[in-house]
Amino acid sequence: MQGILSQQSLSEEDFAVVEHAGCNAVMATVDLLECLRGMCGIESPLTNKEAA
Repeated sequence: MQGILSQQSLSEEDFAVVEHAGCNAVMATVDLLECLRGMCGIESPLTNKEAA
């Protein structure tokens, strides 16, 4: 990733690598927050129909 991000230009293949890593990071963060909400007994806005 560091090598890709330090380049002056970006190929479509390199972009796909960065995009995939970014999506994985976002999903991991959402999963972590959902787990922590469960540990605290806080209802998830993702499953709370009244919040939608």
